[in-house]
Amino acid sequence: MFPQFRAACIARMLGNEGMPTDAPMNRQTRNSRPAQQPAPEDDEDTCRLDKWLWVARFYKTRSLATEAIDAGHVRLNGARSKPARALKSGDRINIVKGDEHFEITVHALSNRRGSAQIAATLFVESPESVAARAQRQGPESATTRSPRPAAKPSKRDRRNLQRFLAGG
Repeated sequence: MFPQFRAACIARMLGNEGMPTDAPMNRQTRNSRPAQQPAPEDDEDTCRLDKWLWVARFYKTRSLATEAIDAGHVRLNGARSKPARALKSGDRINIVKGDEHFEITVHALSNRRGSAQIAATLFVESPESVAARAQRQGPESATTRSPRPAAKPSKRDRRNLQRFLAGG
């Protein structure tokens, strides 16, 4: 099919809108959109919430961070947020991960995941949050979390357990 004929057919289908009939149909005409601007993630002034949580090492992957935000386990300035929400320095984030609760203030922004020492400089945890977590993780909490016995049951213990479960 000749380019001019193809362009004329397309122009007729579009009702002569948007495309001159004498212009050849090629990639430049078809894709005449301007070049895309670089993503705002490249700036150090802004950072997505899910990406920052991954960079600050609260979550192992960005998709886990996104799932936590969508589930409502992460609150930005006291309100639910979307994963693409832009963060700024000074924002307060509440994170709930299982039994752990973190109340942090964003200190710095970064779009690149680095070492744990660098990640620790990105936020400041409130003293109340640190104290509450330390209280919850007391010395007895390590033993109460583990449902496993200290050792494998002996043959006698197993027989007693079987008798007990059988009702005898």
